[in-house]
Amino acid sequence: MSISRYRNENDTLFKVGIYLRLSQEDKIKKDTESNSIENQRRIIKKYIDSNEDLVFISEYVDDGYSGTSFNRPGFQEMLKDLKKSKIDTIIVKDLSRFGRNYVEVGRFLEDTFPTMRVRFISIIDKIDSFKNPESSSSMLVNFKNLINDEYARDISRKIKSVYRIKQKKGEYIAAHVPFGYRKDPDNKYHLLIDMEGAKIVKLIFELALNNKTAIQIADYLNERKFPTPSQYKKQKGQSYKTNIVTDENIDEIKWNPRIISNILRNEIYTGNLIQNKKNKISYKLKKRIDVEKEDWIRVENTHEALVSKEDFKWIQEKYYSKIIQIRRKNHDYALFSGFLICNDCHRGLYYLESRRPRKDGSRLKYYICGTNKVNSKGCTPHRIKEDDLIEIVRKSINKQIKLVTKLNDDLELISKNKKLSIKGDILLERKNTLSESINQKMKLKQSLYTDWKEEIITFEDYKNYSSSYNNEILEIRETIKIIDKELEELDNIPNYQVDLIKLFNNRELFKKIDRDILFKFIECIYIFEDKKVEIVFKYQDIYQNLLKYVKKNKSYLKPA
Repeated sequence: MSISRYRNENDTLFKVGIYLRLSQEDKIKKDTESNSIENQRRIIKKYIDSNEDLVFISEYVDDGYSGTSFNRPGFQEMLKDLKKSKIDTIIVKDLSRFGRNYVEVGRFLEDTFPTMRVRFISIIDKIDSFKNPESSSSMLVNFKNLINDEYARDISRKIKSVYRIKQKKGEYIAAHVPFGYRKDPDNKYHLLIDMEGAKIVKLIFELALNNKTAIQIADYLNERKFPTPSQYKKQKGQSYKTNIVTDENIDEIKWNPRIISNILRNEIYTGNLIQNKKNKISYKLKKRIDVEKEDWIRVENTHEALVSKEDFKWIQEKYYSKIIQIRRKNHDYALFSGFLICNDCHRGLYYLESRRPRKDGSRLKYYICGTNKVNSKGCTPHRIKEDDLIEIVRKSINKQIKLVTKLNDDLELISKNKKLSIKGDILLERKNTLSESINQKMKLKQSLYTDWKEEIITFEDYKNYSSSYNNEILEIRETIKIIDKELEELDNIPNYQVDLIKLFNNRELFKKIDRDILFKFIECIYIFEDKKVEIVFKYQDIYQNLLKYVKKNKSYLKPA
């Protein structure tokens, strides 16, 4: 590439934008000082002063941002200024400050910047795309980018490991604390009670324990002008902005059932910590996904509680999620109150009785969609008679009793088979063999670099062999994941079986059902407009896991 391609006919100087970056991971390293923003700035300014063709125009800083993603505010601002021709040159201390994503760094250096006629300088790496166009696409640069990418992956693994250890020790690692608590100034991983916020939280639980609904609690707090959690944080000078709450609308935020529900369902108020509910998909992505409940990290009694465990349990099982008291003179409870959900709008169904009694003096009992009751255009009625619902639910529970009894018999046969008893040993042996294979391929991969440096193989061969080993290692790791899942299944099956049998042990078929039976078996019931009913049983996930296990191990059903 010729020099004239970079030169502006009317400007003999290059307009420089300096880019500085320090991630949270870098801050915990021993060489933080060498990579500090101030040190990067000092090195780059000194370089500009020693080159007469460079003139400083602007500085772009991303402090606390990972190099694996390029969606950083400082970086994006720099790209905008490049497009506006405010600058035509970028200088960084070294490639790792620019980014740690091998693919993206390569795209910028070999495609984007040359196309935009941008001069790129990395001081430590001796890269200058103007004075030495080949320097930005050399084999050494590609290799350094690979190392930077792998470094980011390794740091991510180490930090995740540190966090897991802290979580298992009962240390609170989240950035934001729940309403009613504050971080201990002497130990940022420990929670202390925030007295003002705690008074509001305790009031919410007290109202719930006195049979107030989430809507009623929200109205009570709004009428008395209690600050919402976000408003309280703003008053205390804490971070409060979210996707929903902004500077513009924070004063308009009111207490609502969703906020009340989040507090009433948060077990942290019992003094327990439940963490690791979400994980990042990749060290290069910010998106987080839900973690299976069995992988949550739970530690009890890590901090002072705002509600007793007994009261919290009562709210979850009896009041908050299930019971809605029907306000009548005799204060009876409607049988299915709190269990029924409209399949279309997902609101609860409302209990009603006919005004006119039937011939036997009783009144017709039925349920309709709560949305439809308030606004007939909001949703269809989804009306269903209580008598019809009772029969549907009774038959469904009895059917489940028969299915679980049969399932348990199958599991007993499988567990007694000698073949199954050695299955775990076979899987472990297979896993150990595969793990050893990975170690061997890793050693071969490491030796490739030495062979390339000693010119025994070409860089092209190095890349091809390395890529081949990477693919083989990935395939083996995927196989190990499958084996781990099977081993975990073997460990969990006996526990699942015990849990399920506890619920159904010596259970006779029901002729009648009451709320105690519903609490024991039913999670919720979805009602469709055509009177179709879908029942979600409490043990449904356990049952499905056991059923899959039986189907997969049918060959063991014949006693050995």
